[in-house]
Amino acid sequence: MRKLKICSALAALVFCLTALAACGGGFDAASLLKGNLDVIYLGTCDDSHLKSVGLTKEEANEYYEEGILVEADYFADYFQSDYDSLSEATQQKIVDMYKQIYAKSKYELGDTTKNGETYLVSLTVYPIDIISKYVDEDFDAFYDDFEARLNNGEFDSLSDAEFEEVWINEIIDGVSARLDKIDYLEPETISVQIAKDSDGYYTITDNDFQRIDSLIIQY
Repeated sequence: MRKLKICSALAALVFCLTALAACGGGFDAASLLKGNLDVIYLGTCDDSHLKSVGLTKEEANEYYEEGILVEADYFADYFQSDYDSLSEATQQKIVDMYKQIYAKSKYELGDTTKNGETYLVSLTVYPIDIISKYVDEDFDAFYDDFEARLNNGEFDSLSDAEFEEVWINEIIDGVSARLDKIDYLEPETISVQIAKDSDGYYTITDNDFQRIDSLIIQY
């Protein structure tokens, strides 16, 4: 199971939903869901959505960048590194890689139904396979080679921080080599609940956002 991400990106999503509900007018749960996912994963948002949620393009981009940073931190942790301890150059390398991966995010909206004040939107997500394919097909060979180099003393002169930089950069390079071959696993369809919170604003539940987020990239 992929661990749940704590995320300011989630807070941004809730903010957008709240802002739209506060603006009044007709409520389109499917458009709202798609607009938020487009901001978080694709870094795009049409002018009508920005207007409806009361955001500027700059603010929407900040939410996108924040989501990328959350994913970059998760990537480092997944491969046993501490993102905050990495050099700025290496951090940026991970961020740039994830922008290319996120650009391949693929999801489709289906029917919307309503039960009382709650909307259920059918969402089909096509999980990006780049990390899972790297782990399944490349990582064992990389690890065996890296361990042999370690045992041969190749890294003896390095500090712990330098050693970690070498480790994670070689993994980044291995994953990045697959950027042109990104594909998708079997699509999964879930029902996303958009309901009013205690203040009367429509929001996506935390659990449903985490379900979506865990499907976008397969680890």
